[in-house]
Parts: sequence; C-alpha cells; structure tokens
Amino acid sequence: MKKVMINDLAKQLASKANLTQKRSKELINLTFELISDELTNDNEVLISNFGKFKTINVNREETVLKQEQYKIRASKTVSFSSAKKFNQYFRRVNHE
Repeated sequence: MKKVMINDLAKQLASKANLTQKRSKELINLTFELISDELTNDNEVLISNFGKFKTINVNREETVLKQEQYKIRASKTVSFSSAKKFNQYFRRVNHE
C-alpha cells in the first residue's frame, strides 16, 4: 500500500483544478485547518458523500499494570464515519 502525502494530493489537485502546486497545497492545508478548528469547538464536520468527523469523549479508566494502578484521565478524540455513497464508491472501485 502506497502512502499518499499532502504533496501528492496537491499535485493531483493542481492538475485537475488548473492551479499551481503551491496554491493547491495551501488550499489543502487550509481545509484541514478549518476542519480542526471546528472539531476543537466541538462541532461536527459533515462532508456530503464523504463522511462525518466529530469529537467523542474517551472515558476515564483505571488499569492495573505490573501490580501498579494507573489512572487514565478522560479525554477527547476524533471519530470519522464514512458516508454511504463513499462506501458504495469505494467498494465499486475496489471490485473492478
């Protein structure tokens, strides 16, 4: 499996949208920054036909490791749920 980096996406976007690669990279980074800002403010980010990003609470837990008890404090993390149309597209492309 190949890792696709932001520079790779920027090249593709530049080609498809007739932009410079530099401008494409700026737009991609700005998009991720906007998504991050919304998630930081506890907002859900819904991208039609792609999926939904949201923050979820991770409960506080206690764990015993080598007879020592550690407390893991409650925190938040990001969850992503892919959209039905995205899943259908992904399955179709992978079965061709």
